[in-house]
Amino acid sequence: MFSPQTLQKHGVPVYRATHNPNEFIITYPSSYHGGFNNGFNLAEAVNFATPDWIAWGHTAVQNYKKFSKIPVFSHDALLVTVTLASLEGTNALDSDSVRSYLLPSLKTLRDETVAFWDAVRQYGITKSEAMDGYLESHGRSTFSRASARIRLATAAEDDEDDPPPRPSKMMRSDKMGGKMMASNSRAARQVLWAGRSGKHDGLRCSQCQQYCYVAAVVCFKCRAIGCADHFNSQCKCDAKANGIWLHHVDTAVLSQYIDTLERKFQDAQAWEARVDGAVTLDDLTLAVAQGDQLIAQHVDVPIRRLYQEKLVMLALHKWQRHAKRCLETGTTLKELDELAREAASFKYTMPQVHQISTLMEATRTLQEQAQLVVHEMKLLKADNEGGGDADDDDDGNSMEALQREAAELDVFAQTIETLLANLRPVTIPETAALQTDLAYVNWLRAANALVMKAMANSSAALSSAMTLYPTLADIDLVWSSCPVKTVRHLDRVAHLRQACIDEGLKWHETTANNPKSVEEMERLLQRLVRLPAFPQEVVHLLSKWKQAKLWTDKATKALAKPKLGWNDALALEAQADSTDVPMSSLLRRQLHGRIQDGNRWIARTNGLFKWEGTAVHSLQETLERNAVEDEITSSLICICEQTYHEHVPVLRCTGCTTLYHAKCIGLSPAVLSSLEAYRCNACAIRQHIPPRHPARPNWKQVRAHIARGESLQIHVPGLDELKALVAHGLDVIADVTAFEQSFLDRCALATIAHRMDTLAQELDDKAAAVRRVESLVLLDPAKHKLLPLQWFLHACRLIFCSTPAPRYSQLVVLLNDVALHKLEFPTPELDRFYREIERKLARAVTWVTQVKAMDMKAPSCDLVALQAEAEEISHFLVLPDAAVSNFNLALKFHYQR
Repeated sequence: MFSPQTLQKHGVPVYRATHNPNEFIITYPSSYHGGFNNGFNLAEAVNFATPDWIAWGHTAVQNYKKFSKIPVFSHDALLVTVTLASLEGTNALDSDSVRSYLLPSLKTLRDETVAFWDAVRQYGITKSEAMDGYLESHGRSTFSRASARIRLATAAEDDEDDPPPRPSKMMRSDKMGGKMMASNSRAARQVLWAGRSGKHDGLRCSQCQQYCYVAAVVCFKCRAIGCADHFNSQCKCDAKANGIWLHHVDTAVLSQYIDTLERKFQDAQAWEARVDGAVTLDDLTLAVAQGDQLIAQHVDVPIRRLYQEKLVMLALHKWQRHAKRCLETGTTLKELDELAREAASFKYTMPQVHQISTLMEATRTLQEQAQLVVHEMKLLKADNEGGGDADDDDDGNSMEALQREAAELDVFAQTIETLLANLRPVTIPETAALQTDLAYVNWLRAANALVMKAMANSSAALSSAMTLYPTLADIDLVWSSCPVKTVRHLDRVAHLRQACIDEGLKWHETTANNPKSVEEMERLLQRLVRLPAFPQEVVHLLSKWKQAKLWTDKATKALAKPKLGWNDALALEAQADSTDVPMSSLLRRQLHGRIQDGNRWIARTNGLFKWEGTAVHSLQETLERNAVEDEITSSLICICEQTYHEHVPVLRCTGCTTLYHAKCIGLSPAVLSSLEAYRCNACAIRQHIPPRHPARPNWKQVRAHIARGESLQIHVPGLDELKALVAHGLDVIADVTAFEQSFLDRCALATIAHRMDTLAQELDDKAAAVRRVESLVLLDPAKHKLLPLQWFLHACRLIFCSTPAPRYSQLVVLLNDVALHKLEFPTPELDRFYREIERKLARAVTWVTQVKAMDMKAPSCDLVALQAEAEEISHFLVLPDAAVSNFNLALKFHYQR
């Protein structure tokens, strides 16, 4: 530290200051300052580098060279770092500072580097290498803390994915190192490097001790380092042989930085020119969008100017939305004036301004017309509400006067409506008055039309297209909506209202509750339609007459047809009920008669196809109920899975040997006493024996019923279905007849065994077709043709295919089917087959009867004859077990005796 007195002797001005707590002392560049503490003290010194200090820094570096003073950090590194920060758009410096201070210093650095390289080549040094690679290859660690960050500052973008270098010990240990490692910005890392370069970091010139950040000449023999001013005197070695040019930032990179900054400045200037030249809102919107894009590209666009233009754009958009809403949904003249006044202060052209001005001009023109109309309406109100003399009243009651008044009122109403329609987008002060005047004129028109129609009703004629006006409701509507009680037409409306009320009372006293025919209603209406005003009862009577008249016309057309549709008839009858057409009407009686004929036919149809169930035998039910109360000892179980007393009758089916209680199959004791054998319904169906069904109509009944339906004058429902059923039945009968002939041609007894399955399948198909039709109507011809064929096939199965011979009960049931269904065989061969079975079964029946009537003391000759007969019978059937047991018992008794 120099003595202040020494400095003053050499002409250097010296000042002093006392630094108190909570105070700041600022020193400027190139000023020499020093200080001391009178005791223990804690103070902090901070260096702030403002943009205009960049030029001072270059001067300081030149001064440091003269005195060989070691700098705090590298000024060239700071320039490159700030340049990179500006290129990345970190807003480290504003655009003016970059243009005024950074860019000139960067160009100076570029020029000095180019001159340095030219001087080195002229000196004879031709070797060149990157500074980082050279130092790493020679084991130098001069840039150990910052070499990785310097490479990032000058590397291409595609090298950014390389792993970062291992941090130094200082960066791993201290807090400042932690902050540097946490920083993700290249510019931030470079600024930290520039600020942390100590006096022993980086390459420094061997003579002037200044940092050679951008380039240097190194002697790889003696390791001497030279800057641009001292590379030719750095050592005594042969520079051409041992010297090497090391560059950290190439001159091309510096030129690229300069070109990029200048191009950004040009883009920013072009944007400002575009903003200055914007005329419309669309131009401004595009310019603002371009400004945002330039900022995203790290172009130094004036932020304040961009923000101001955005505010202007938002204000214009707000005004535009307001203007569109006013033009589309409606507004007031005052609001239009405010919009026009705001638009006059705009710098930019808005398309809605012309529309608003045009609308304002048209509105003011309409406002003048509205004022004239309001004035005319005041005169009209004074004329209608002020009254007049008797001559004027008499003249006003004539039809011609009313018509002239109606024409004038129509003109007034049309004028006001046109004005309001044209003023619909804009509301003016006269709008409310126009709406009130329009309501007043419309009331006058309604009252005038009411009075005119009342006068014209005196010559009205009844027709189905006429409407009654005015009614009491019309008069009350006009009466209740009168704007002023002194209107001239009000007395006439009151007179019409009273006349209408009196006519309504008269109606209730005389004819209101009397039902009337169409002719009576027509005669009454011919008088009532000439009334000046009509009560509601007359309106209802006219509506009823119209509906009745319409129904009469429709009924006349419908009844003129030879066949009336059923739905049409029901609709006509329902319409007659709704329109109160009296039952005494001839047309309604005719319609009702046809409907009744159809209902009777439908009832007969339902009677034909309605079947009643059979009753339960009460005697059998009582006997079996008593048997259940006894002890259950029987071992025979019915399909009902109930076990009864042994005395409860149980039957076994001859076909499937299934047990049935008499109650379960509905057989009475009388039937059981005469029953030889039983066949269940399942076996009967398998043998094509139709079970007994409730009575169904036959073909003659159905055809007679169809003929009755066709003779009616109304098309009844179900008639077409019955016709279709008859036609289908005839087709089935014809098909069965053809099948019968084919069957008889193939049913010879000699070859029936080989064809039995085929004939049975064909017979099943025909029987199924007959059953489908017989579910509604009996097909006697077809059934009588199929039953003998079915019986014949079943008999052939029993006789020719049974092993052993058929049972006695099976043949009894087989012959019972012939008697039950009264079968007639179509060919002599089938008849002879039946007679043969009947003859053999008769022998068996005679044998069984003789065994039943046989006495235990019968002579042996009878027993021998019965035994011989039994042996002959057993060749073609199996006798009943009970009869055989009784006969064997008689033989045993006879031999024992």
